[in-house]
Amino acid sequence: MKVNNRYVLSEGTMAMEYAKVMHYESIIHDVNDSYYSTQTNYSLINEACLKQNTTYEAKKEISRVKYKHRVKPPFIICALKGIYFIPTMSPSSTDNIWINPRHVISVSDDLYPTLTFTNGFTLKINCSIHTYKKQVERAQVQLYHHIPPVIWKVFSRNQPIDIF
Repeated sequence: MKVNNRYVLSEGTMAMEYAKVMHYESIIHDVNDSYYSTQTNYSLINEACLKQNTTYEAKKEISRVKYKHRVKPPFIICALKGIYFIPTMSPSSTDNIWINPRHVISVSDDLYPTLTFTNGFTLKINCSIHTYKKQVERAQVQLYHHIPPVIWKVFSRNQPIDIF
């Protein structure tokens, strides 16, 4: 696995998890490769939020107040580019995995499901399929309010959006 300490979350980021390896804070799974990084998942998300003129804490508060998502809130960083993440557990837990469902093409029906991503990469997650589906639904509620209806039809079918 490569090391990338300057990674920036993008449309190609599929998932992030805590690294349980000395000297690294996170493992980032991208459509091109997987990377170790000294950046924390929190700092990766916060930096991406800052590029959108907001912060991790502001996004968390919006989820809590506007959508009543008090625990495990989804983070919509840039809806139009499809940059958003759902946590499998509490964001403060070192067992949490951040997933961008936009890249998931199948979910196994196991107790702890395995996700298959668009590039063929698989990742076993540490929550039930019910929890995963509930998290995806919560993200879709928030996405729906960020994306104009004409684009939502394409977006909700997990089709690439080419509006730029």
